[in-house]
Amino acid sequence: MTSTNTRAVWLAIALALMARDAPAQSALDGVTISGLSIVFDEGIDQGEGFVFLDNVTVEVNGVAKVWTFAGDNAGSDLTLHPSGFGEHSFAAWKAQQGQADSIGAANQALYLQKMTATATIAAGVVVIDGLEGLPASSLTALSWEHRDGGHCGAGAPRWDLSVQDASGGRHTIFLGCAAATHTPGSAPGWTRDSYAAEGIGSIIKVGGGTPP
Repeated sequence: MTSTNTRAVWLAIALALMARDAPAQSALDGVTISGLSIVFDEGIDQGEGFVFLDNVTVEVNGVAKVWTFAGDNAGSDLTLHPSGFGEHSFAAWKAQQGQADSIGAANQALYLQKMTATATIAAGVVVIDGLEGLPASSLTALSWEHRDGGHCGAGAPRWDLSVQDASGGRHTIFLGCAAATHTPGSAPGWTRDSYAAEGIGSIIKVGGGTPP
């Protein structure tokens, strides 16, 4: 074999090794966040019709923002706003329903309810602002703690993560309570429902999630 051919062979081998070792293009490349909310739309015909949430946590690039009481929007670019729409459906902070927090003895928790039929177009909603335009890969964790006895189903409560792909297409990713990782909460009677970066990323794909 001539030296020229030998060099060509070694170059081909080197290129093959580089291609093998190069990281695959991430499915999140070019995907940005356009919105995030918590939605509760399970009616009383399918469950309890309500849920209490505490220690709601959104982690961006490893930095967590935790909400434990009404108006706790300080120290972060993220803000949380209880909302809702439709009959007998809303979200609000409720005193003496949550775990101990830093506001005296208020012990607040987020209450989401839908005290009507599931088929009714209505929901308790919590809107989280401040993530718009960030790369989807920057969302490194999502969690809350739900009070035992409240509803924790496949689609309620759930995170609704709205994203835009590199082509400009918009999709909504559904991260339901039942599919989350469940661990003991910060106090007896509470369960933590978590999604890590890997789990969030695996669900973000062109076409979005599976609607509940």
